[in-house]
Amino acid sequence: MATSLSKLNMHPHFEAVHYILMCMLFRKDDCGNLAPSFCRKHIVASWFGSMILCFSGSIVSNLLIGEVLIIPFKYHENIILASVIWFLVNYSPIGMTLKVLNLTFIRLILNTFWCLFIVNKVQSGVMYGVKHYPGAYFIIVALGVSKGAGHLFMNAVLKAIKGTYVERDNEFLFLSTLVFP
Repeated sequence: MATSLSKLNMHPHFEAVHYILMCMLFRKDDCGNLAPSFCRKHIVASWFGSMILCFSGSIVSNLLIGEVLIIPFKYHENIILASVIWFLVNYSPIGMTLKVLNLTFIRLILNTFWCLFIVNKVQSGVMYGVKHYPGAYFIIVALGVSKGAGHLFMNAVLKAIKGTYVERDNEFLFLSTLVFP
């Protein structure tokens, strides 16, 4: 079953699901009622933050291996697809797209497809690591994790884009809580 899942064509359906969930995550209300007004008042920052979140797996993995960070942005089809989805999520009339996407059944389907997409991204990160860094197991695992869960590492960047960054909210500053509970 894993082999058949790895051979599924991810473009554009699974990537569209990923872009939908990432745009919804960026729009999510982090601090009171700031998110809807932020998307309305700061259109370019909203688009930029959503694109950073949509392509965060590739950005973080490129940062880890020292490649150019903007490589994911050279594929125009992905940028256009993510931009159209961003527009529909943020600016559809009466918020209809967001209301439909927030239905429990639709969210369940989206999250199922997103899990398949994440599995494929982790596999592609591991395969890239095995090809370019054979025997470096830490790098291989780090590339797989960063490709699959890159959006989790971008919280500080997204809060800086929204203007809500506070130093005490940075998880990396409190690593001792993980070591000494």
